[in-house]
Parts: sequence; structure tokens; C-alpha cells
Amino acid sequence: MEANSLALSVCSRWSHPPPPKWEPWQSTQSFRFRQRLPLWGSWRANARLRGFGYQGANYGRTTLEGRFSKAVDSRVNDFNSSIGFDARLYKQDIAGSIAHAQMLGKQGIIEEHEVEQIVEGLKAILADIEADKVEFSVDNEDIHMNIETLLTQRIGDAGKRLHTARSRNDQVAVDTRLYVKEEIPVIIGKILDLEEVLVEKAKEHTDTVMPGYTHLQRAQPTTFAHYMMAYANMFKRDVTRLEDCLERLDECPLGAGAGHLHLSGGPLRHRPGLGFKSPPTTPW
Repeated sequence: MEANSLALSVCSRWSHPPPPKWEPWQSTQSFRFRQRLPLWGSWRANARLRGFGYQGANYGRTTLEGRFSKAVDSRVNDFNSSIGFDARLYKQDIAGSIAHAQMLGKQGIIEEHEVEQIVEGLKAILADIEADKVEFSVDNEDIHMNIETLLTQRIGDAGKRLHTARSRNDQVAVDTRLYVKEEIPVIIGKILDLEEVLVEKAKEHTDTVMPGYTHLQRAQPTTFAHYMMAYANMFKRDVTRLEDCLERLDECPLGAGAGHLHLSGGPLRHRPGLGFKSPPTTPW
């Protein structure tokens, strides 16, 4: 009885929320302003978001609208859409989709000519994105659905079969890992460059005396060189943390589905072509 009462209370609050105070910058129309902020690691993705002019095959019908009789409010699309952030994952998403399509063909789940259509279609989309010929749509929520919509629009029903035996959870996990695998060496390189500068500064100031600090108060004398090397060692530890992270994430999650399907060691799991060392030991 208590559980039912709690559920009714929650539903009541959800059905009748207080009128939101919505600021002008939160509207879809002003999304152009928000998307001007640089997307870390991908200036191309930022350029491609201009105006969201691309109208996919599902334009006007978002994933939410299939459950409602009325059109979804643009503010809901703003809240629900992640394309402004995950557009940078386009290359990784396409790589994962190509690997998945090839697996589907190898296992006889889809026809070989469909695999060829999907792979060629995805490669063409990648080329168009790189050439700044594609503008993504907030109506398609994220990079995964934007690319799937583009593919289906171009090659027809074969594009829809790409999602067979795959969840968006698969795509998020694979894309994120591939992206971070590429970014970690870049970040490490920049940290090492910074460390070199700190070491050079330390060499220049071995005799430069300065006060040391503890609890924001001046303490025993030290040198500026010692102070610089303290930070150099902090960044050195950061490098080892990033290296450890790189080692831990080097497992391919593609094939885990929504997290309830365990196919470790099976054909749906490990994609050597994606560059991962191994499949994960669990689906989570």
C-alpha cells in the first residue's frame, strides 16, 4: 500500500510539474549561440553543428513522439538532445558501425550485399562529415541516431538492419572508449611538454630562494627550482594515472547489448578491427 501511494505521488508530481522558468538562451532557436563554444578535441564537430540544417528521414518525428499524440516541445528536445556534445564521436561511431555490420554479415544475420551497402554508405557519410557537408539535427537526439538516419535515408531499409543485435548502450560505450583511447596519448604528450618547461625553469632557478608555504602561511625557505619540480612530479603522477586508464579501458564492449546479454568470447563480442586488446570479462 505504501509503495502504491508513493508511486501515485510520484506520478502526480510528474504529471503536474510547476511551470518552468525558461530563459531565452535555453530555446532551440538560440542553440546556435551555445554551439559556438568549442567542443574539446574537435573543432570540426563544432563547425558541423551550424544551424542544424540537415533534415533526416525522421525529421519531425523524434524518438519520444512515437509515444505521444502531440509534437514534442522544442524545450524537451533541447533537454534530451546530446548532439551538441557527442558530435565529436562521429568517426568512432562510424568505425563501430562498420565493424558491427561486418560481424552481422559474417554470422549470416544480414545478407552480404547489405553489408556492402552499409559499409559504403557509412564511408560516404564519414567523407561528407569530414568535408563539412553534413549538419546534424537535434530532432535525432545524438550522433548515433543522426548517422543512422543519414544512412537509412541514403540506402533504404538496409540501413535499419544495422541496429540488429546492438543497443545504443553498445554505441555509447564503444564510441567513448575509442575516443578516449585516441585522446589520452595526446593529453600525455601535452603534459610531458609542460613537464619539460617546468624542468627547464627549475634549472634556471636552482639558487632562487623563496618562502615555502604550509596551510597558506609562510614556512621554511626553499628554492623556486624545488617549487617547480614539485609540480613536475605531480604531473608525472597524472601521466601514470592516464596510462593506467588507457590500459583499463582497452576492452571492446560491443556486443553487450543493453547490459543484460553476456556474449564473452562469442562472435558478437570482440572486434579486433577496432583496435581493442580484448573483450571485457563482464557485460557491464
